[in-house]
Amino acid sequence: MALTKGDTVTYAGLVTSAVLQAIEPWRKEAAMPAESHPVLASAIWSYLPLILLTVVGIIWLVRQFTHIGIRKKSTDDFNKITQVFHKTFANQTVPLDNLEYVDCLFDNVTFMYEGKGIARMFACRFAQPTKIMLKSNNNAVSQAILIMTALSGAMGGKMPDTLRIDSIP
Repeated sequence: MALTKGDTVTYAGLVTSAVLQAIEPWRKEAAMPAESHPVLASAIWSYLPLILLTVVGIIWLVRQFTHIGIRKKSTDDFNKITQVFHKTFANQTVPLDNLEYVDCLFDNVTFMYEGKGIARMFACRFAQPTKIMLKSNNNAVSQAILIMTALSGAMGGKMPDTLRIDSIP
């Protein structure tokens, strides 16, 4: 569990308040004249734990009823798949993120994959002859495309009959 800055401030305030409350009796029993350490002898030390608990409590309440400082990364969008059935795509850019193409025909298309979701194709066909391109604005995906292109070149321009690419979200 990663702590946000707000959580860290809240916990630090609670710990500091508890420590100040715990050393209060020791401070009172310490044999030091008030004139030698006027700051340590002031009444503010008695109220400091209360002030810290109040501030930390206010931070906690604000964070409970607002989303300040909370970054929630949801995997729901990554796993949400929209199916596309029996459609022909020609001379256009075809998005891949969070889409599953079933029994579609592709002719002279550019596939655009940003790495923001799963992409699937089942029983799809490619017109012959056709030009297929794969593009991305995501640097990591672009690097993967370059690697696949290099592997294709190393295999004489032919990809293997069976190619499985698994991603771990």
